[in-house]
Amino acid sequence: MICQSIFSLPLWALNSRDHFAADEVRRLQPHFKTVARHHLFFPHTVTGTCFCTMATVIFHHPFDSESDANALNEALKTLDENDGDAFIQILGNRTNEQRKRIMETYRTMFDQDLKEKLLYKLTGHFKTTVELLLMPLPEYYAKLLRKAIHGPGKDEDLLLEILCTITNIQIREIKEIYQRKYSRSLEDSIKNDCQSKFKHMLMLICKAERTEGMVSLDKVRNDAESLFEAGEAQWETDEAAFNTLFAFESYEHLRFVFQEYEDITGRTLAEAIETETSGILKKALLTIVRCVENTPAYFARKLHRVLKGATRDDKSLIRIVVSRCEIDMVFIKNEYQKRFKEPLEKAIQGEEPENYEKLLVALVTLEQ
Repeated sequence: MICQSIFSLPLWALNSRDHFAADEVRRLQPHFKTVARHHLFFPHTVTGTCFCTMATVIFHHPFDSESDANALNEALKTLDENDGDAFIQILGNRTNEQRKRIMETYRTMFDQDLKEKLLYKLTGHFKTTVELLLMPLPEYYAKLLRKAIHGPGKDEDLLLEILCTITNIQIREIKEIYQRKYSRSLEDSIKNDCQSKFKHMLMLICKAERTEGMVSLDKVRNDAESLFEAGEAQWETDEAAFNTLFAFESYEHLRFVFQEYEDITGRTLAEAIETETSGILKKALLTIVRCVENTPAYFARKLHRVLKGATRDDKSLIRIVVSRCEIDMVFIKNEYQKRFKEPLEKAIQGEEPENYEKLLVALVTLEQ
């Protein structure tokens, strides 16, 4: 093992048992820093490690669930006269776990269901946002997956968005909730009701058997060569070239495979997919590649589409903000600013923002 600075070697190399030749280390050296930066975007890929605050909603301290429950109760009494600031200030600056404790405390103090009272009083997008904030994230994901599979029109992009941006542990937890709520396994729903030619890959991802840990340089090279040898022209029919690789290999491994593929072919895998495939295959492969390469950039682009499209897609905006604010919203905001030269907060709210927009801005703003 060649000894290098932690800043010049990827994290997996620090514990790797592989013995790299000096020329191989030098060949990949320009890419190491890029991959090391990705570890900041994906702390779940380094077991038990978190390098910095990536969430904009973090544990509020000091936390007093009784005080919050009282404040929300008073705000409910005068909702017609006030502008919703109490709901925004509290719900927009508490973690999902803290909101759960507030609801439990509210029931103990007032013998009433806080969520029911809020949803009875609120309307429109504000009601939708509050409802999702009061729902455990795994339960929300299960609900989204159900809608993506069984809703009007199959939303394969949403299926891939969820399944390609969560961990093995999260997938298993979501599967348990899905089974309990809908009396059917997630795999069965995909198998029987999803018509996508990527049905098999989705089912493999649902197994939650993606490898975690060290990356083998030899395997990186072999997988990149296998993709190349499969032949770009055959991708439309040769699902086997992708299924096992994209469903079971770690994100670190895939990033190195993508780089090795570019070294072999002279173009990125995304560029090859753009030119050599079409339809749902193209959309699915690009979603997976972009999620793996840089999840925050993927969501930044998606936020820009829902905010700046011909018609603003508030449902998707709310979904992305609520689901990512406790995960990596700091980096999503940075990517948005870098790519589109505008703060995400400004893009979300207009000159006279509505309550739901104020709440979303609170969720994407790290409380000082």
